[in-house]
Amino acid sequence: MDRGERPRYELATPALTIYLARCRLAKDGKTVEQRREAMGKRIRERRRKEAAEDHRRHEEALRLAPEIAAWFAERSREATPQGGAPSVIGPTAAAPQTASTGAPA
Repeated sequence: MDRGERPRYELATPALTIYLARCRLAKDGKTVEQRREAMGKRIRERRRKEAAEDHRRHEEALRLAPEIAAWFAERSREATPQGGAPSVIGPTAAAPQTASTGAPA
């Protein structure tokens, strides 16, 4: 700035920013439509990968569900005193439903 130059922040205007962006983008020779299509393709590919990963995690959870249930059942048996009430640690067995008359279903 010794030589009478203007500070860089004074040169940064919206019009200059747009001009510089257009110059930089024009170097690759692509049109706006080509860039839009490429971006859409990248987004679709990323969504496809995320869906595949979600499916894989779901399948893994289904595979592990019996092992997890068995683990909780074992912990519940260990924590329950003989003849006592079940512990709150694990899942409880489904109690038989009674009708409004009180008879077992």
